[in-house]
Amino acid sequence: CLNVARDVVGASRKDRFFSTSKLFFAWANSNSLFASFTLGATTILHDEWPDSEAIATIVDRHQPTLFFSVPTLYRNMLRDGVATSGRFAGVRHCLSAGERLPAQLFERWQEATGREIIDGLGTTETIFLFLCNRPGDIRPGSSGKPAPRSAVELRDEDGNVVREPGKPGVLWVKTDSIADRYWNQRDRSKAAFVGPWFRTGDVYVTDPQGYYFQEGRSDDMLKISGQWVSPAEIEDEVLTLPQVADCAVVGAANADGLTRLALFVIPNDPQAEKTALSAGIQEELKRRLSIYKCPREIHLIDEIPRTATGKVQRFKLRDQARQR
Repeated sequence: CLNVARDVVGASRKDRFFSTSKLFFAWANSNSLFASFTLGATTILHDEWPDSEAIATIVDRHQPTLFFSVPTLYRNMLRDGVATSGRFAGVRHCLSAGERLPAQLFERWQEATGREIIDGLGTTETIFLFLCNRPGDIRPGSSGKPAPRSAVELRDEDGNVVREPGKPGVLWVKTDSIADRYWNQRDRSKAAFVGPWFRTGDVYVTDPQGYYFQEGRSDDMLKISGQWVSPAEIEDEVLTLPQVADCAVVGAANADGLTRLALFVIPNDPQAEKTALSAGIQEELKRRLSIYKCPREIHLIDEIPRTATGKVQRFKLRDQARQR
């Protein structure tokens, strides 16, 4: 359990751990229970669901040295002015997991606080992170490189190892903390747990330096006009636009039964004229992306549905796209 806490960020018994997630989530369980207790460190607990104001109060009062959160809350703290107050000066390292951390959000947080966000990837099936960036060696937008005592591979649909940078493959991991099955789900277990390996279902590519970049889930990848499209790539571009606060991309069938891209956007200015805003976003994306990657529909909404850990509930957005 110390593969990241001790061996990557140098945690010790002198540290004070604070996770914004609850202990029944694997992300908090791994750091604020297992790692903290193993080291004999201090864990700061909060019994309510976190928001920016509550997090600010806890950081001011209890002065954590290691801060664990999720991209949604990092974004909310920037929005609510919590990040720019200097209160994170005593935090040695900020870490993120639960969903992909966009490069734009990393840069905004670093500018506001002077602190990097160390992003990584773990799953409930492994409890602990098996991919992570390192302090001072961070590639924004990536999940980093394999964590200590973790073996990671990309494999194609036939199970062959993908070694070529930029070529997508499904992420497989081998580490000591992997579960061996899902409870009462034999077929799903056989597909996911193969010998000592766990097939995560996440689609990744590597760059020439060996950093891993998430393309999406294998069931989220979309085939548009005969080309595979990653929602994550489009979302990264949209999030760089100053008029956008948050966004998500899904595929939905049109009247002809063909899958087309739908972009859901939370505007920075809720009073912005919708037609002009949508047209401006569309024109900007046409300049930046291949035409088949440009969403045909843009929907302006007040909130993106997410799970308690901050993951986008794309099935709800797909339903909305169909209804619209």
